[in-house]
Amino acid sequence: MKYFEFDKMHGAGNDFVVTHDPACPLDKASVARICDRKFGVGSDGLIVLSRESAGIRFQFWNPDGAKAEMCGNGLRCAMEYSCKHGLTETSEAVFLTDSGILSAVRLSPGSIRIRMPQAAEPVMKCVKGYNTFFLKVGVPHAVVEVEDIENLDVKKIGNLLRYVVAHVTESPRLVMTWRGKTIVDLSREFLNSNGAEKHIDITPAKPEAYTKEVPADFASGMKALAGDLNVCSKRGLSERFDSTIGAGTVLMPFGGKHQQTPIQAMVNKISVEKKHTN
Repeated sequence: MKYFEFDKMHGAGNDFVVTHDPACPLDKASVARICDRKFGVGSDGLIVLSRESAGIRFQFWNPDGAKAEMCGNGLRCAMEYSCKHGLTETSEAVFLTDSGILSAVRLSPGSIRIRMPQAAEPVMKCVKGYNTFFLKVGVPHAVVEVEDIENLDVKKIGNLLRYVVAHVTESPRLVMTWRGKTIVDLSREFLNSNGAEKHIDITPAKPEAYTKEVPADFASGMKALAGDLNVCSKRGLSERFDSTIGAGTVLMPFGGKHQQTPIQAMVNKISVEKKHTN
């Protein structure tokens, strides 16, 4: 990653990396790295400014590297930064954002007033049990009315409303992606067969006489016993296959604190003719 100069700023607790250095990388992976709080600078977004004849160009990226139209608190930081670094010669400036032309005034150092875009008519939808009003004030917002704001788990509700878990499409496939790469792509037909009942008609072979072989000596007997597949450890085989799929067993193959102790008991679901049991 290239070196570039920046200021770390915050507006009402939202912190940003703000720069007008053309060396700042703007690809999605680099922006996400810059905003990462463990491996990068750490911020709620990246703001890149540049002077144009009509005003100051304002570009904003979210911490996941996706570009957004604008940010209110980010615009306040942009105005303070512009005054500090000479992008504007006065206490007023016009910013060219993807939400339109917005103005800002620096009342005093650290005190900024901005003009926000006109709010669009809100649309109410019930999302995951919450009556949510969706409206756009430069960027999309979700407003939820709550009874007890003091004890509200804002992060939990915010994550439920903000992040999309899945998109339902007409395609009969389950597709999962991670960091832009497809890691799961399964047909619905395959998923429907997972754990489904299966039947087959068989004709058992005629039983054969069983004669127990007695080893000639103890050493050869123990060696043969240790090499018997019915006696050797089956842990590796158990770990390769999920024995709970399509089966009536309740316990997992291994238990204990480290999931390494073979189970010493058996718990099964009761078979019910022409019905199901859980």
